[in-house]
Amino acid sequence: MQSRSISNQPTADQLVDYYNNLETVTNILDLSASSYGEVWLESAISKRTSNLSNEVVNRTITYVSQRIVTDTQAKIDKQIEKLEQLAKDHPNNQEIQNAINNLRDAKNSVTVDNITNAKAMENAIGTLDNYGSQSAYNKLKQDAENPPAEVNKDGLRSDVAEADKVKGDYNYYNATNKDAYDKALEAAQKVIDNPAATQQEVNDAKTALAAAKTALNGSATDKATLQKDVEDSSITKADSKYYNAS
Repeated sequence: MQSRSISNQPTADQLVDYYNNLETVTNILDLSASSYGEVWLESAISKRTSNLSNEVVNRTITYVSQRIVTDTQAKIDKQIEKLEQLAKDHPNNQEIQNAINNLRDAKNSVTVDNITNAKAMENAIGTLDNYGSQSAYNKLKQDAENPPAEVNKDGLRSDVAEADKVKGDYNYYNATNKDAYDKALEAAQKVIDNPAATQQEVNDAKTALAAAKTALNGSATDKATLQKDVEDSSITKADSKYYNAS
C-alpha cells in the first residue's frame, strides 16, 4: 500500500497546535495528556508516521478536542467555585475577583475551534497559568490571608511639603549644591505618586531627601559692605563732587 502524507498544511498546523495546547493545558490543570490523544499525536507528528489522511487527522482531532474542551471547562468551573468561596471570606480582595472574571473569559474562549489554534489559545492559556492551577489558588489564598502591611507615606509627604520653606532659606538659594536637593525632591514625589511603592522605597526616598537637605551649603548673604556704602551716602552728598554733579 502506498503511504499517504498529511498533504494539507493547515491540517498539519492544526495537529501541531492541538498537541502543544494539550501539553500546556493538561499540565496547568493537572489532567492526563494521554487521555486526550497524546500518544497518537506524538506518533502522527513524528517523521516515522506519514501515512495519515487529512480526513483521519480531522476526525481524530475533533474527537479528542471535544473531550479536552469539556474537561477543561469543568476544571475551570471548579476553580471558579473555589475562588467564589474564597471571595466570600475576603470580599474586598480585588485580585480574587479579577481571577474569577478572567477565568470566566478563559472558559468561554476554550472551544473546539480554539483548542486547535495556538494563537487563539494564547490569552486563555495565560489566564489558566495565572489563576487556573492549584498553586495559583494557594497563592491567592495566602495573599488574602496575609496581606502586606500598608505603606505609610505620611513622613515623606511632610518632608516634600516642607520644600517651599527650604527653598526660601539662604541655605538653599545661596547653595552651590541645591541641584542635589531638587533631584531628591523630584524622586521623593515620584515615590509618593507611585501606588505600588514599597515601604522600603518610601524610607529610602525620605532618607535621601533628608541627606540632600542637610548637605545644602548656602551661607547668609553678606550685606555689610552694601550697608556701609549706604551709610556713607550722607558724606558723599555733602561733597562738592555730588552737589555740583550733572
